[in-house]
Amino acid sequence: MGTATSPSFLRSCRRRSQPLQDSIFPFLAEFANNGPDCFHGHKQRGTAPSREAARVSMFLLLFLGCLVAGWIHALATGPRTRRRLAELLLVYSLVGYFGLLMLAVAVFTLAAPEHFATSHGWRASAENPFQQFGGVAYGSMAVAAILAAWLRGLYPVGPAVCWALFFLGATWIHLADSAARGQAMTLHRVLHVFGSHGLMSVVLIVLLVAYLSPERANRQE
Repeated sequence: MGTATSPSFLRSCRRRSQPLQDSIFPFLAEFANNGPDCFHGHKQRGTAPSREAARVSMFLLLFLGCLVAGWIHALATGPRTRRRLAELLLVYSLVGYFGLLMLAVAVFTLAAPEHFATSHGWRASAENPFQQFGGVAYGSMAVAAILAAWLRGLYPVGPAVCWALFFLGATWIHLADSAARGQAMTLHRVLHVFGSHGLMSVVLIVLLVAYLSPERANRQE
């Protein structure tokens, strides 16, 4: 039988990995916030709103890229039916955005929970495992989404519903958090949160409805 890992061993591992976290993960957090501006030094970085817009734009482009890839796949191969188009768009968005990209976010969350939290303006403590629980949940949902590349039929419905509800909840949480901090609910702020979370939920719901709706038989004149 294996022995339990001692707290002193875990603290030792954390101390040994701290230099790597201090050098790499702050850059990753900065890139998530600032986009390409993080390569040009402090003097050339934009304001906080411009950095937020850059981050949202980066994730939006990745999401739209997945949809475009699915659209091209649907047009280039097989029957061009509404249900097949919806299926491919759903699978590409699940595997590419909610799968591979969110798996990378999960790894970042687990490897550097405090850096990930502070990059979003939240507080995190090394003694509080809640951030790690979030990383495990992200990773589990991402793996479920990636499996849609091989498992078809009704399987993609499960991870799609899960991510749609999660991002709807994230939209509400971000807006409520901004209100609790006293930030003005400007149109820019609402669009920023919706563009990074709510829009993805709406697209998933629309694709699910199109995928689950039966095809209408062609009417003969």
